[in-house]
Amino acid sequence: MIGALVVAGLLGAGGLIWLTGTGKNLLQSVHTDTAQDVSAIVASIHGGQTTITRGQLDEQIHALAQNPQIQVPDASQKEERTKFEHLVVDQMVRDRILFDEAQKQGFTADDTAIDAQLTTITEQYKDTAAFEQALAAAQLDRDALRENIRHQLVVDQYYKKITAEQTIAPTPEEIRAFYDQQIVPQQTASTTIAFETVADQIKTHLEQQKTQEVINGIVDGLYASAEVTILI
Repeated sequence: MIGALVVAGLLGAGGLIWLTGTGKNLLQSVHTDTAQDVSAIVASIHGGQTTITRGQLDEQIHALAQNPQIQVPDASQKEERTKFEHLVVDQMVRDRILFDEAQKQGFTADDTAIDAQLTTITEQYKDTAAFEQALAAAQLDRDALRENIRHQLVVDQYYKKITAEQTIAPTPEEIRAFYDQQIVPQQTASTTIAFETVADQIKTHLEQQKTQEVINGIVDGLYASAEVTILI
């Protein structure tokens, strides 16, 4: 599914990014009933220079619902649904702040790179009709998908810059400690996993974890000065 593909790809960049929908910012100054008005603002960034609307939130939740690993509360679970929506909005704000910072750092994505990524996605479908059907099911159109891809590519470049600048390579001791603490306790006589067979996977996992910690710290700092207001 398109929505799941985009979400999965963005999560692959570091675990932070959830972005789907039209990519349009509907600038509104009046807070109205968000349960009824898709153009109602649910979050404001930089004192209203950037906003997230109810429609964009609903599209994001729809995309997340396509992921079987994410449990989306339905409308009858009012308290749980409200908490979930707040978490999603907060993450959308963080994604936008990170994307804006990446652009400030000078990272861009040209049409050639976007076309290449789009081709990779479309090739996973047997024909154009199947691709268009998946787009419709994800409540996306081609322009929205291209914008999501652009977002992903820009943020990926920022991640690579941060990774290159930071010391994130885990030490042999850290890799071994992870194995001893996380893998060994799960082993049985019939499911023994040798350290050598998983050492590279552990190294990659710890690198991603350290990168995410650095990114989270950067976003936390940007968030604190971004004049964020959550309106749900």
